Amino acid sequence: MEEVKIEKGIPIPSISRRHNTYPFREMEIGDSFAISEEKEMRLRSIASKFARDNGVKFTVQVDHDTHLVRCWRIE
Repeated sequence: MEEVKIEKGIPIPSISRRHNTYPFREMEIGDSFAISEEKEMRLRSIASKFARDNGVKFTVQVDHDTHLVRCWRIE
């Protein structure tokens, strides 16, 4: 059995937030950004969580001609 050693004074690393991938915090109402269509479900999920946690709203629309997904801040 492996011996576990207790250590003191090790700082807790800061939590990396997934929403840093997209510029939600910097967006004002009417602002938008586009990403590739393959990332649609991930964007929808992260935008939804960010909106719920921060009291804002987004809408996400797919443009099948360009294969891009665009996210707008609407509130």
